Amino acid sequence: MSFATVYKKVLTVTRGVVSKVNARRARMKTGFLPMEGMRPDDADVLLLILLNPLGYLKPVYDPWFLATKPVQQRDNAANETVLTYIADTIASPMGCTIQVSQL
Repeated sequence: MSFATVYKKVLTVTRGVVSKVNARRARMKTGFLPMEGMRPDDADVLLLILLNPLGYLKPVYDPWFLATKPVQQRDNAANETVLTYIADTIASPMGCTIQVSQL
């Protein structure tokens, strides 16, 4: 699957901030319905998906930015090959709830 295809699918999913009240309508538009534990009555659900095409000079162990796959890449400016570390997965999802207080 190409980066452009994944990016389009990610945009489709992440456009919806889904509340329980709007879940049915949002599911019809995006196909996204949060799992039962992620559908609170008093908050909206936000799904973020990180696409990380970067290469790092050292492995990255942050759970969201995880990049531990070693890859040799050509550095044309220095005219040499450099060992870099790329993302372990094409996309890293993170879900959270957003609650706004009503004063």
